[in-house]
Amino acid sequence: MKPPRTLGLSLAILTSVMLFSLLPLSQIAVLGLIQYRVNSMNVPSPDGTDDLAPIAVGGEFMGISTPEIVFQLVSSVAFLMIAICAWRGRPHWIRLMLIGAVVALLLLTVITSMVSLNTAASLDNGLDSGQALSQPLVWGRLVISAVVALYVLWYINRGPARAFYRGSYLRRDDEVDLTPSPNSGRGENPIQN
Repeated sequence: MKPPRTLGLSLAILTSVMLFSLLPLSQIAVLGLIQYRVNSMNVPSPDGTDDLAPIAVGGEFMGISTPEIVFQLVSSVAFLMIAICAWRGRPHWIRLMLIGAVVALLLLTVITSMVSLNTAASLDNGLDSGQALSQPLVWGRLVISAVVALYVLWYINRGPARAFYRGSYLRRDDEVDLTPSPNSGRGENPIQN
């Protein structure tokens, strides 16, 4: 009988998908929608004859560069594909790939969070009221990422999860009988096969 996917494993996969795939993809979507909306705004001319050019032509409201957005998109979609395979339980080595992806994305989150926390605000970018709010949010994302990654790593290495990915339970006759024999006090080996 094939072992079922346990509730703990389901929670581990779903929380990691929310953190490492859905959150970055939703950030990209919101930034793209803001940029599109600002670039498509037209201001009517005072005399009403025609529209003026958009207010923010050439403006950039994303806050991150295009290569960073592409990397975030690619890594989010790649993690989503790994998680889908991990949900199915096939191929059997996907457990190790999920572990590697969670560790890599956690390290990336730690590095980017530390860079963000240790970078002073530049006056060239202007001042905004969001600076005071961004640091607690970065700390929160760092803590949540660490907790989710630790839970995923802990649960995916437990016996029920390993059995799910292996596709079978360990058989009882494969285990070694560690009960001592009645003659174990006379120098004989107490471990019997």
